[in-house]
Amino acid sequence: MGGHYEDDSGNTISQSQTWFFNATDSRDQIVEYYKRSFPEATVSNDETGDVVFKCVPKGAEDGESVWVAVGDDGFRIGEECKPGKIKS
Repeated sequence: MGGHYEDDSGNTISQSQTWFFNATDSRDQIVEYYKRSFPEATVSNDETGDVVFKCVPKGAEDGESVWVAVGDDGFRIGEECKPGKIKS
């Protein structure tokens, strides 16, 4: 799934992509996996209670990030980039 964000003038200021995954492992197992595999990420909870790992990759521009959100029914991996970096 992809999308974009616009400023008040209608100019695209960022693009995003998200991949959705079902998992047979428990939420706790997935969270522990990303704690080990994504140690540079900040960890928080979103408004739905999902555990979110987020980081800014080396070489990223201001406002760009990669994230993983782990919920009860699976997880999502996403990125937010400056316009034109996500190829159709």
